[in-house]
Amino acid sequence: MRKNLLGFALLSMHLAVILTFSVSAASPKVSLSDATVTAGSTFTVDVTLEDNPGLIVLKASLKYNDTYFSVKSITDHKLLGDNTHSINYTSSPYVMFWANPLRTTDITTNGKVATITFNVAENTPNGDYELELIINNEDVVTTDLDEIGDEFTCYSATVTVEGGTEVPPEEDDEEEQEYIEPAALVVNHIANKRIEYLEQKRLREAERAAQ
Repeated sequence: MRKNLLGFALLSMHLAVILTFSVSAASPKVSLSDATVTAGSTFTVDVTLEDNPGLIVLKASLKYNDTYFSVKSITDHKLLGDNTHSINYTSSPYVMFWANPLRTTDITTNGKVATITFNVAENTPNGDYELELIINNEDVVTTDLDEIGDEFTCYSATVTVEGGTEVPPEEDDEEEQEYIEPAALVVNHIANKRIEYLEQKRLREAERAAQ
């Protein structure tokens, strides 16, 4: 009986340790906020970090449609220490970079780490546009100078543009133009010239025969 009770107690403790580890080992997450904007104006996107496992270096790349969008400014909320964010505001991706090489303890802060303001061109077509956030394991470093163990889960954002240009609907009843390879065009041109030459030769021979 005592052995059964002891075995049950050890099993319960083992399960408790597993459950505790499972709860504490939540995957780190970084998300972007959605936005609705009028073409020709600006909008802001918040970058929020959750379940931070501890780090001293973090690089995050933000992909966007740089045909119609451009970065106007970035506000760093000083939660992740020193930064050297990109000054390239017109080409995707926009890179955010935090680095604290002299720290002896990891930064475990959660919350809104940055806010990015975007310009939207006046000729932007109405519709939804994706902002994609990318964080790779090698882009995150701890005080041990090791790559972080858990992969970051990144949540993209959707930006809805209104008041811009209308996207013309696709017309299904139009006949599709046949695509012809350039080499085939050359062959057709030579063939047509040959036919024209033979026709002119036939006419000249007919004229001579009639004389």
